[in-house]
Amino acid sequence: MLELQYINMILNGFFTDESLFRSYLIRKQKEVERENFVTESEFIKRCYNVILLFENDIKNQYLKRKEESEFMEKPSRENFYIQLSSFTDEKFKGELWHSQIQFIKKCIDEISNHNITIDIAIKDLDVENYLNFVFLHKSISRESKKNAILKLMEDAKSEKTISNYRIWIDYVFNQQNYWIEPTEEERKLFDELRVKSSEQEKSLFESYSKGSPKPRVDLIKEFEAVIINRLSKEPFQKTTSDFMEGLLTKDLNILAAVIGKLDFIKSFQLTKAEKYPEKWYALLFWFELKVTGKQPPMGVEGTFIKSKIIPIGIKKCNSTGLSFYNSFINIDITNKKLLIRDFGDNWKEVAIKLSNNNIEVIKYLENNY
Repeated sequence: MLELQYINMILNGFFTDESLFRSYLIRKQKEVERENFVTESEFIKRCYNVILLFENDIKNQYLKRKEESEFMEKPSRENFYIQLSSFTDEKFKGELWHSQIQFIKKCIDEISNHNITIDIAIKDLDVENYLNFVFLHKSISRESKKNAILKLMEDAKSEKTISNYRIWIDYVFNQQNYWIEPTEEERKLFDELRVKSSEQEKSLFESYSKGSPKPRVDLIKEFEAVIINRLSKEPFQKTTSDFMEGLLTKDLNILAAVIGKLDFIKSFQLTKAEKYPEKWYALLFWFELKVTGKQPPMGVEGTFIKSKIIPIGIKKCNSTGLSFYNSFINIDITNKKLLIRDFGDNWKEVAIKLSNNNIEVIKYLENNY
């Protein structure tokens, strides 16, 4: 009975989404550990027992075929499969091929060795750039969407037939045609929901790691895999470049939850990131204003509004924002000599790096300096 439960559990995860199978196994291991007090090693052992059962069936078929074709070409195991109905009391039908069994085994090996591969790179999730893009644009061109569809079809290795192309076109153009610029009230709600989502992830992580004998670095890696698995099922793409190609959700609540999760995952990486003084972020903010055509927060008398600039520094630098403000109001981006004096000869390279290679910032610097 227990063996059948594990067979069904493994097959259900594999046939639901093969690409997320590793994350599925990690989640299931935690689930049975929490609910049934099954240790990780026992869970892995039971999964291996299922694989052994499948492999023995393949082996018996192979040996029988080999005997029958003694004087013919040696058969390959890749040509054999098991009948699922005979292993699952008819719950699953069809075949499971030798190559698929080996893939399942490989995923179990990776979990057993704590060599969990996360297929989605965290480093390319530029949260701040993405948010600025969301709040500064009202619509996306049809050409951008068409290009995004072709790129996504290529990345997904989807067959480029007329039928498939029409399906993708329908998804992008009819569900996410245009978005309306959020109101100030909606922005405030968005920020509140984003913070709440990040706090929820922190709480989840504490529950996830509580009492575990594993090193924290391993727990973080596993938890990231779980969150990424959840993120991958949300109705949006996984990288900033995809976000910016027109596949954005209109729902600010979903968007806030998504960014909250990304904020939390990125917080694990912050200690590794190269630190720059706040004056660099103040310089970059000047260029961001230029490329978006916006003016810095200023009063009617032409003076900078401290109460509006400091919160920007707090958000960008995770500090009091005061140093950011003092730097910002004293930077003259029209004076190239002063820029070199205050920021060095390679100031453009650093600004581009901090902008996460923002194309508009790069173009502005190339055209003006």
